[in-house]
Parts: sequence; C-alpha cells; structure tokens
Amino acid sequence: MQMHPLEAKIRAVRRRLRWWLLMEALARLMVWVLGGAVLFGLADYTFHFQELGLRLLLGLGFFALVAWRLYRLARSPAWKRIPELALALRLEQCFPILADRLASSLCFLREPAEDPTSGSPALRQLLIAQTVQDAMGMDFRRALDPRPIRRKLWGEVIICIVMGGLVLADPNAARIALARLVMPFSATAWPQRTHLILVPRVERIARGQPFELRVEEASGRMPEDLRIHYRLETPEGLQEQTEPVRLVGVRSGDGRWHRVGQVRREGLQQPFWYRLTGGDDTRMEWIRVEVLEPPSLVSCQVRLIPPEYTGLPPETAGQWIRALVGTRVEMTGRADRLLRAAVLITDDDQQHPAQILPD
Repeated sequence: MQMHPLEAKIRAVRRRLRWWLLMEALARLMVWVLGGAVLFGLADYTFHFQELGLRLLLGLGFFALVAWRLYRLARSPAWKRIPELALALRLEQCFPILADRLASSLCFLREPAEDPTSGSPALRQLLIAQTVQDAMGMDFRRALDPRPIRRKLWGEVIICIVMGGLVLADPNAARIALARLVMPFSATAWPQRTHLILVPRVERIARGQPFELRVEEASGRMPEDLRIHYRLETPEGLQEQTEPVRLVGVRSGDGRWHRVGQVRREGLQQPFWYRLTGGDDTRMEWIRVEVLEPPSLVSCQVRLIPPEYTGLPPETAGQWIRALVGTRVEMTGRADRLLRAAVLITDDDQQHPAQILPD
C-alpha cells in the first residue's frame, strides 16, 4: 500500500532525528572506549604492572567500561519508537500555520473513510487536502535544531583526534598496551627500563666474613625501591627475607656522580640464595652463595734483609719487628690448603699480592 505524502514527510523527519541521535550515541561510545583504553594504557605504561592480579583488574575495569557504554548505547533514544502523532504535534508548534490540522489530518488518514464517528468524509478529505497543500511547501527539517548535537559531535571528534594522536606518537607502546589490556593473561611485556648489575657477582664467602655486594644500574638511574631477597636454610626449611638496599652516591671514572646500592650482612654461616629487584627489573635469577671455611696459616716466618751498606746478615724476626729504614721484609707462610691467590694487607689498608710457591 502506497504511503500518503503527509505520512512520508513526517517519517522523513523522524528518520533524520533518529540518525542524529544515533550519531551522537556512537560518537560518545567511541570517546568512552578510546578514552578508557588510552587512560588504562597510560597507567600500565607509567607503572609497568607486573602482578597478574593488577593486570586482571585493569582489564576487567576496561571491559566493564565498554559493557556500560554498550548498555547506554542500547538505551539511546535513537532506538526508541517516536510516535508520528507526537511528532506531528511538535511540528505544529514549530509551524503555527498547521496548528490543529497536521495531527488531525494524520488521524483522519488512519481512520476508515466510511467511519460515521469521525464526521463528514468530505470535510475530512478537504482538511487533509488543505494540510497537504500547506505542508508540501514547508521544510519540516527546520524543526530539528542539530546545532547542540553537532557541537557535541565536534567536541567528541576532537577528543578522539587528540587521543588518536597519542596512540600514533608511539604505535609500538600503543600496541603493547592494548595487548596487555585486552589479554591480561598473555606474556606480552613492556621493554625493560631498569637493568641491575652486580659488581661483582658474589657466589662464595668465607665463614665469619660479612656478605658484601654492590649493585649498579646500566643507565645510572637507580630505582628507589631497590630490594634484596634472601633464601636462608633453617631447620624448618627455606625461609625468605626481604630488605631494602642502601643507596649511596659514588663518583664514576668520568667524574660524574651516580647512585649505587650497597649490601652488607653479617652472621651468615650457612649457604644461602639471593636476588635483587628494583624498578621493572624483577626477574633476576636466584644466586646461590657457598659459605666456605677460610684458609688459615699453619706456619709463618718473617725474614729481615738489612740494607747492603750495613753489612748485616739477614735475620728472622720475632713477634715484634724492629729494623733499619730500608730493610726488606720477606714473609713466608704455609696454609692448610692449596691457594690460588693470596694478598698481604697492612694496617694502612695497602694490599701486597703474594707469590704462590709449589709445596
């Protein structure tokens, strides 16, 4: 059945109204989804979340946001049916010349021509004809003011462009952030920024000696949350302990100051494991440290060789050494085990390497 021109004109206005409402709802959905992805991604980019629980909460928060906006889209007025009669009454307010005629004509079009309760059929047809004649020369679209919706759309488009610019500024970071956001259980990780270096890597200490360690960062940016983790052997089994690492300033070879971590712990008598964490460097392997009995001297002999000008013969010194200036001191000792190296340390902290002789 062919639609009456008056009905077609009113339905065209309704379609246009629904189109504007739908565009606004879709633009708002885009702003919320893209904005949420950018904000959650920036949070992950800034803090480099490592814990699976935090990543899961971040992903659930994003999906909850998307679900809420989809629900709001489904509840948008764009999907609701706008009665043609209500729209006709609204058009009568915008076009006073049609007052009390447009809605009445629409009702008459839907009633049977022979309905005796609606009055004279000839008068009804005359009213409809006059209304159509007046309405055909009018642009009903002027009744719709799209300016508020257009302003919202332009604002939302600008927001999307700004957020899109943030994404395009670092596409690789955007890709990683999106992958971690939508797949929190994936192995996708941020490029590591902190690289801890042990100077040196300590794997054995002598029993009774303190465990000392120096930690540096490859780029010189030592993290504030530097910590050392221990695994200690106890009668109850392995026990884990965590301690903050003291940060001190040192001068490098080029004269610049930078911070390093210094570790010192006394009283470790049994083998143990340690690892360090700081910043986003949290994957250092556990390093086992053997606690060894230190070698001891079985015998020690001190030989004094006076200067040649004295003509004095070499002599063996006792517990206290008294010699002329220029006297050469030779120390010979025997250890309780084979040694690879030995160093003599004097009371002024000077180190003198010793020569290892065959037994």
